[in-house]
Amino acid sequence: MKCRPPKLVHVVFTLMPFLLLIFLLNERRRLYESLPQHEIGEGKANLLPGQHSGYETIRSRLVGAPSSLPWEETSHGGATRKATLIGQGEIPHILAMSVAKVPPGETIPKHAHDSKVEVFHVQAGHGLAHVWPHPKHENDRVERQQMMLEPGETLIVFPKEEHEIVNKGQHVLTLLYYGVAIDKGPKESIMV
Repeated sequence: MKCRPPKLVHVVFTLMPFLLLIFLLNERRRLYESLPQHEIGEGKANLLPGQHSGYETIRSRLVGAPSSLPWEETSHGGATRKATLIGQGEIPHILAMSVAKVPPGETIPKHAHDSKVEVFHVQAGHGLAHVWPHPKHENDRVERQQMMLEPGETLIVFPKEEHEIVNKGQHVLTLLYYGVAIDKGPKESIMV
């Protein structure tokens, strides 16, 4: 059974991935502009001895379309492939941002993350997300939640929640996804 949040919540969470990306790109620009001029050159942080900028490499770049990027196997194996838009460590707290293509009938297997929120935005295709919420107490029994994934919807999975995604459609399921490093957070997935 699919629950629909109030319309305002739906609009806010639908726009969240894009607003976060705009914020992160602005933050990257602000950090770049705040560096003294002697630290900027040829895309590298050219620091004077003893100085530290907090970043090994300073660069602005246009990522380009995923079709122009190399596609690689995901850490979960199988036929799903991903193109990395933002690599791990490029932006503080973002643990990579990628586009994944899940072939029809393929599953991103059940797994969980200890200290990151994972956000999936459906760009194309149809799928099914299975999420096992993290129990509030050690002996609590939790039921698996099933959520249909359709274009334009966003699934937010919090730390320690086991989850898997199945392409139930006849076409490739395309997901824009990213991880955000956190220490603590809410304990229930949100589908918007």
